[in-house]
Amino acid sequence: MIDIIIPAYNSHETIIDTLMSIAIQTYKENFKVYICNDKSDRDYIDIINRFNGILDITELDLEENSGPGVARQVGINNSNSEFIVFIDSDDMLYTPEAIKVLYDTIVEENADIVIGNFKEETVNGMFEHINDFTWLHGKIYRRQFLEGHNIHFNNSRNNEDNFFNKSLFMRDPNMVCIDDFVYLWKNNEESITRRNNHEYEFSGYFDLIDNLIEVVEDAINDNLPRETICEYTFGFMLTVYFFYLQYHSLEESKILMENSRKLKELYDMYKLEDKDTENRLYLDHLNHYIETNNFDVIRPFMTFEEFLKLYD
Repeated sequence: MIDIIIPAYNSHETIIDTLMSIAIQTYKENFKVYICNDKSDRDYIDIINRFNGILDITELDLEENSGPGVARQVGINNSNSEFIVFIDSDDMLYTPEAIKVLYDTIVEENADIVIGNFKEETVNGMFEHINDFTWLHGKIYRRQFLEGHNIHFNNSRNNEDNFFNKSLFMRDPNMVCIDDFVYLWKNNEESITRRNNHEYEFSGYFDLIDNLIEVVEDAINDNLPRETICEYTFGFMLTVYFFYLQYHSLEESKILMENSRKLKELYDMYKLEDKDTENRLYLDHLNHYIETNNFDVIRPFMTFEEFLKLYD
């Protein structure tokens, strides 16, 4: 069986399309759908009843509005199927075969996570995410691996998916990427990542940095291999560096530096000693940043080493 977990906050207008994309799946008799109601103004019973006899849907009610990460964790805690898929309440599965393709792969490959491709709908057209390691979109997870390594969502309201996935990848899962497009990230100007004229594109970075710090601290507490912690901490500092290249006004720079100082301290504690590894990680992160930000080129106005000295 597969648990499909949908966090929902006042999503009554969009979640119908989400559920429709699940209802036309070829494997739907093996689904259990959980709508995690994040203290919406009203329940989703009327919508659930529309799918009576088509989908097995349970509504889980949160006592207070807590954000999508906490809502998803409520879904995990109150379900028990072997595999888990997350879908946002304003998105859709891309094809009727989407979940079957993910499920067949995770079973055949005995994988802990399978990563499918997804398309992001924007005002400027459709953007393709290939082998994306950041978002929850287009992925299926093996519950046993999550529970065995205590991988969970934290209380962050933003970038909680990054915390979840980074925590997972640091624990060396059996991971498989497929070429199929399985998910559609719909353009919703009222979503967290797009509302208020996309203000989140800058302010959300601070939540991301806080989550990256927590990922490293959890890894240290769990006694993960030092080499793993070093590589990821270096990669996280590169992420901050690329942010700095994009947002470098004096005011933004001060905020960014102050917010990431704890991460810099962890970087200093777990420095990489192998320059070849540093160069490889730098190129990997640069390529990822270009791809995920839809940039053709980045022209650094300072080197990574010069950036690190700003903390002194």
